[in-house]
Amino acid sequence: MTAQHLAADEPFYRQWSRRGTMPRTLTSSRRLLNLLGFTAPPSLAVVGSKGKGTATAAATMALVDSGLTTVSVTSPAFRTNRERIRINGAALTLEAYELVSEKLAELLPLLPTDHYLSPTGAYTIMGAWYASRIGADVLVLEEGMGGSTDEVSFFDHTALAVTPIFLEHAGILGNTKPEIAENLLGAGSASVRLIASAPQSPEITALVENRATEWGATLVPTSPAHHRNPLVGESMGLGRAMGSVFAKLLLSEPRHSCSEPSRPLTVPDSFPLQPSHNSLGKTSGAAPPAESGAQRTSFSSDTGAQGSAADSGSSTRHSTSLPGNSVNLPVDSLNFPHDPVTAPDRSLNLPGRSSIHETASGTWFVDAAIAPAAVEAALRASEMSKPVVIASWPLSKDHEGCFEIVPDAILVRSGVGLAFPPGLPSLADVAPGLSGDVIALGTISFIAEVLDYLGASTESW
Repeated sequence: MTAQHLAADEPFYRQWSRRGTMPRTLTSSRRLLNLLGFTAPPSLAVVGSKGKGTATAAATMALVDSGLTTVSVTSPAFRTNRERIRINGAALTLEAYELVSEKLAELLPLLPTDHYLSPTGAYTIMGAWYASRIGADVLVLEEGMGGSTDEVSFFDHTALAVTPIFLEHAGILGNTKPEIAENLLGAGSASVRLIASAPQSPEITALVENRATEWGATLVPTSPAHHRNPLVGESMGLGRAMGSVFAKLLLSEPRHSCSEPSRPLTVPDSFPLQPSHNSLGKTSGAAPPAESGAQRTSFSSDTGAQGSAADSGSSTRHSTSLPGNSVNLPVDSLNFPHDPVTAPDRSLNLPGRSSIHETASGTWFVDAAIAPAAVEAALRASEMSKPVVIASWPLSKDHEGCFEIVPDAILVRSGVGLAFPPGLPSLADVAPGLSGDVIALGTISFIAEVLDYLGASTESW
């Protein structure tokens, strides 16, 4: 949950808030896609257990640096949900976010009543729709929960980035690490031309390599980026490598090939000007550019009843795309190096990923560490000798394993619907009394509260 709530958030959470005991399916989201009827830009999916947001940010900015207008959808956000849909690394303006919200609200009454649309699914689909409406060059989607069981599986992605996979969401995505990996890799299909993976265990590495062979995709080598926390650097390196190679692939197409490093962004009349991170140019009020030969995934505007495959909640990626709409991009002709791919080093604003924040009362080191290994890495990266540690680990995480590493940590509760040991204070109860060096560790919900308390910048990467 974000630290701040906007009125325009409501449609994204409306059906989820009334779900009762209904299980999550993809039926309502598939219906929403069909009602919207749009053609998605070439896309990159980012899947994994940890580091997805970092990899998504790094890939996005590598694409932007190549002159490509890039829309990214991430989950969750920190301070407001406008951050979940970004253009060129910048959160949507309030006006643009409200227009996307209004479009969703218009269609919610047409969705099935015996299923519900999850917030993650709603942001994924509406973010992709927004990308199509503004004529973006490329779409980057971070999976919400799973691959084949998530809305990210609806799209015929050209590229797939895999962050470290471990035993998370066991019993939901799978009962073993290989089962979870199979689910996550289910975000891809035979449309995938590029795959990049962070270092994995041998069994997961084999699964990734087998899937690349099955799809005929090129494995993109990666190397860690320089960062105070090696785990963050690992995900940054993955994202930068994939973003750079994906940009090279897209720029080999006639539509994207140009002598200038960037081109104007065209936005239809129904959308306000969205400031871009790298100022791609002035925006006109014209309609989106015409379709090109770029690989796209199209969804019809059919309003009829869904078939049995859709009602089952399983992924039907290829039944929703128009046949013959994909073009095999010339991967082999690009001569990718066998050594790890490196993108130009750039400074990214990655709050909550071992980020440092100076305040009048002291220095805060903030990291969304929810596993023992991540906690240890964060403590090393902080280089603080005698900090006060404040942490929020719900019982659904390895609460005891994390607490063993920092037994003197001040534990607090956070978020909505998360189970904590009874009697814990909130961040608001504790933070005003803290001074000197402070390390804050825990879930994204907690980190969102911390960043909001600190007034940290979260709207641009």
